[in-house]
Amino acid sequence: MKEYIENFLKFKCYEQLYNTVSDESYREVKGKLDYYETKYNEALVLAATEVKKETAYDKQRAAKRTLNRNNRYKIPNGDRRLYPRR
Repeated sequence: MKEYIENFLKFKCYEQLYNTVSDESYREVKGKLDYYETKYNEALVLAATEVKKETAYDKQRAAKRTLNRNNRYKIPNGDRRLYPRR
Protein backbone atom coordinates (compact mmCIF):
# COMPACT_ATOMS: atom_id res chain seq x y z
CA MET A 1 0.00 0.00 0.00
CA LYS A 2 2.91 2.30 0.80
CA GLU A 3 4.40 1.75 -2.66
CA TYR A 4 1.07 2.60 -4.26
CA ILE A 5 0.86 5.93 -2.44
CA GLU A 6 4.48 6.82 -3.24
CA ASN A 7 4.10 5.99 -6.93
CA PHE A 8 0.80 7.82 -7.14
CA LEU A 9 2.33 10.99 -5.68
CA LYS A 10 5.34 10.79 -8.02
CA PHE A 11 3.05 10.26 -10.98
CA LYS A 12 0.93 13.27 -10.03
CA CYS A 13 4.03 15.47 -9.59
CA TYR A 14 5.37 14.57 -13.03
CA GLU A 15 1.92 14.97 -14.53
CA GLN A 16 1.81 18.51 -13.13
CA LEU A 17 5.29 19.22 -14.52
CA TYR A 18 4.29 17.76 -17.88
CA ASN A 19 1.34 20.13 -18.06
CA THR A 20 3.47 23.20 -17.28
CA VAL A 21 6.67 22.55 -19.32
CA SER A 22 6.86 23.84 -22.89
CA ASP A 23 10.58 23.83 -23.81
CA GLU A 24 13.18 21.16 -24.70
CA SER A 25 12.83 19.41 -21.35
CA TYR A 26 9.39 18.33 -22.55
CA ARG A 27 10.69 14.96 -23.78
CA GLU A 28 12.53 14.28 -20.55
CA VAL A 29 9.47 15.06 -18.44
CA LYS A 30 7.26 13.03 -20.78
CA GLY A 31 9.56 10.02 -20.37
CA LYS A 32 9.50 10.27 -16.60
CA LEU A 33 5.73 10.76 -16.64
CA ASP A 34 5.29 7.56 -18.66
CA TYR A 35 7.68 5.68 -16.37
CA TYR A 36 5.92 6.73 -13.17
CA GLU A 37 2.52 6.16 -14.70
CA THR A 38 3.39 2.51 -15.38
CA LYS A 39 4.86 2.12 -11.88
CA TYR A 40 1.70 3.69 -10.44
CA ASN A 41 -0.56 1.32 -12.39
CA GLU A 42 1.49 -1.72 -11.31
CA ALA A 43 1.38 -0.61 -7.68
CA LEU A 44 -2.37 -0.09 -7.96
CA VAL A 45 -2.84 -3.68 -9.11
CA LEU A 46 -0.63 -4.99 -6.30
CA ALA A 47 -2.45 -2.89 -3.69
CA ALA A 48 -5.83 -4.11 -4.95
CA THR A 49 -4.60 -7.69 -4.74
CA GLU A 50 -3.39 -7.17 -1.17
CA VAL A 51 -6.73 -5.72 -0.13
CA LYS A 52 -8.61 -8.68 -1.60
CA LYS A 53 -6.47 -11.32 0.11
CA GLU A 54 -8.06 -13.34 2.87
CA THR A 55 -6.75 -12.88 6.37
CA ALA A 56 -6.20 -15.82 8.72
CA TYR A 57 -9.44 -14.91 10.47
CA ASP A 58 -11.36 -14.95 7.16
CA LYS A 59 -9.91 -18.36 6.26
CA GLN A 60 -10.89 -19.74 9.65
CA ARG A 61 -14.44 -18.42 9.32
CA ALA A 62 -14.73 -19.89 5.81
CA ALA A 63 -13.56 -23.30 7.03
CA LYS A 64 -16.08 -23.27 9.91
CA ARG A 65 -18.85 -22.14 7.56
CA THR A 66 -18.01 -25.00 5.18
CA LEU A 67 -18.03 -27.56 7.98
CA ASN A 68 -21.33 -26.33 9.37
CA ARG A 69 -23.22 -25.62 6.15
CA ASN A 70 -25.28 -28.85 6.34
CA ASN A 71 -26.09 -28.68 10.04
CA ARG A 72 -29.61 -27.41 9.34
CA TYR A 73 -30.40 -30.64 7.48
CA LYS A 74 -29.17 -32.89 10.35
CA ILE A 75 -27.04 -34.94 7.93
CA PRO A 76 -24.56 -37.19 9.73
CA ASN A 77 -20.99 -36.55 8.75
CA GLY A 78 -19.96 -40.20 8.54
CA ASP A 79 -18.24 -40.52 11.92
CA ARG A 80 -20.80 -43.08 13.10
CA ARG A 81 -19.78 -45.54 10.42
CA LEU A 82 -16.14 -45.27 11.36
CA TYR A 83 -16.66 -45.18 15.12
CA PRO A 84 -19.96 -46.90 16.04
CA ARG A 85 -21.43 -46.35 19.49
CA ARG A 86 -20.72 -49.08 22.01
